[in-house]
Amino acid sequence: QVNNKNESSFLGFDLPTQVLLALLPRVYLQHNPERLLDIGLGTGTTVWFAQKWAREVDSIEINPDVYTAVSRFFFPEFKNAENINFIFQEARFYLATTDKKYDIITVAPSYPTDAVTASLYTKEAFKVYSQALSDDGVLGLPFTLTSCKLMRFQYLVNVISPVQVLYANVWFDFNRDGDWDDSATCPIAVANIIADEWAVQNQTLVGLPLGLNTVTSLSFRPFQPAGVNEEDPIWMRITLSEQPYTPTAAGSGLVGSGGSGPAGGYRFGETEDYIFKPKRTCYRSPDLNCDNFVDTYDLAIMAAKWLQIVP
Repeated sequence: QVNNKNESSFLGFDLPTQVLLALLPRVYLQHNPERLLDIGLGTGTTVWFAQKWAREVDSIEINPDVYTAVSRFFFPEFKNAENINFIFQEARFYLATTDKKYDIITVAPSYPTDAVTASLYTKEAFKVYSQALSDDGVLGLPFTLTSCKLMRFQYLVNVISPVQVLYANVWFDFNRDGDWDDSATCPIAVANIIADEWAVQNQTLVGLPLGLNTVTSLSFRPFQPAGVNEEDPIWMRITLSEQPYTPTAAGSGLVGSGGSGPAGGYRFGETEDYIFKPKRTCYRSPDLNCDNFVDTYDLAIMAAKWLQIVP
């Protein structure tokens, strides 16, 4: 803990996320990555797994006491690791002043809404990450989706030449069947609302200025199918193009054609695929630490929250 807040843990709902932050970006790359940057040491789990395959791992942690605790209680091997560099600086300042390029940058600080860590999710921060990545580098960071609830997210569009209109489309393989063709019914109030894997449909971007632009997506509803492990990885595709996406033109309605472009291709734009590992979170439940048991640990969490709000 730092300032009475859990920074990380080896519990079931934390450990898979920390491990996969080190492993999933490596799967996405088309070559063996050489250099990884991890922002926020936590328990050191992400760094520990990354150093097993990366030639060089840089770990940025703003609080040196976190490293002291981790190297003493969790990973004493860090003290003698030859391919890990521990850097005690503010992450954006470090990236703005280094010439290093990274194949993978993982960003997973705890409590991203806190004043210190919120700065790692700003437009300026993403610009710094982009500049520090190698040509086909991968950025790994948390992404929140709640089943059947209206969601939006922000993304960056870098305009390098004037263009009047662009169309943004986003797909998620919510049911993990290997395509982006499916939908589900969400019972909302007295109606049934359709949630589609084609989540963001032809969002029109008009007259974006040159340079980096922060765009908020259209609203959409994710869905978590029954019988599918909610912590299984999800593939996401985002496409930016000069013409709208038309399902029939993309694949004549054939199964597996979701997310594909027109037969002749787009004239310009970009398509990027990402894979991420959902982290299960419970809400409005006595099981406050999501360990599938209601016990004194949940009582302690409830008491701590109560003490934070009482006079």
